[in-house]
Amino acid sequence: MPLEMLLKNPGDHFFYDYRLDAVGWRHEVTLLELVDSASVSVVIPQCVDGSGQAPPEDCGGGTGYSDILALLGQAREFDPNTIDLTGINFELRQTFKEVTE
Repeated sequence: MPLEMLLKNPGDHFFYDYRLDAVGWRHEVTLLELVDSASVSVVIPQCVDGSGQAPPEDCGGGTGYSDILALLGQAREFDPNTIDLTGINFELRQTFKEVTE
């Protein structure tokens, strides 16, 4: 389903559940503002808030990620509650740049 069918006005939102096993992740996607597509060449979504670090690929779903967090929690430099908005938005820019080229 195209996003424009779900998100028509600022404040509209939906939830996306990503589930590989009994433990999954819930994402809330909210439209913050409308951009006049005639005034820009490419509209790239941005992440403005979140909680926690993303799990590594193929970590075994929520259960496997819980096991990894238990091991990494012993490392002083690892904080599973932080979020790297700069890194997330870099990935979004790269992804949408490739789509529009």
